[in-house]
Amino acid sequence: MKNKREINELCLKARDTRTQLMCMRSYFNEITDPNLISACIYEMNAIEAQYSHIINQAKVLGITGETELYEVRKG
Repeated sequence: MKNKREINELCLKARDTRTQLMCMRSYFNEITDPNLISACIYEMNAIEAQYSHIINQAKVLGITGETELYEVRKG
């Protein structure tokens, strides 16, 4: 059985990680300095790896979609 606390925490991590990635992509689209571009790419790769880990944790818990996570948070 899925632990509601674990699911809620995982949902928050997923949301925060997606937000970080969206912000970093937006930043990437605005910068022009080659050093900042390299650093931004490195950071995006790190965030994507974190998100991949979160998705794998969700699979282990048997979470199949955002709807289930959303419903648990509300309840």
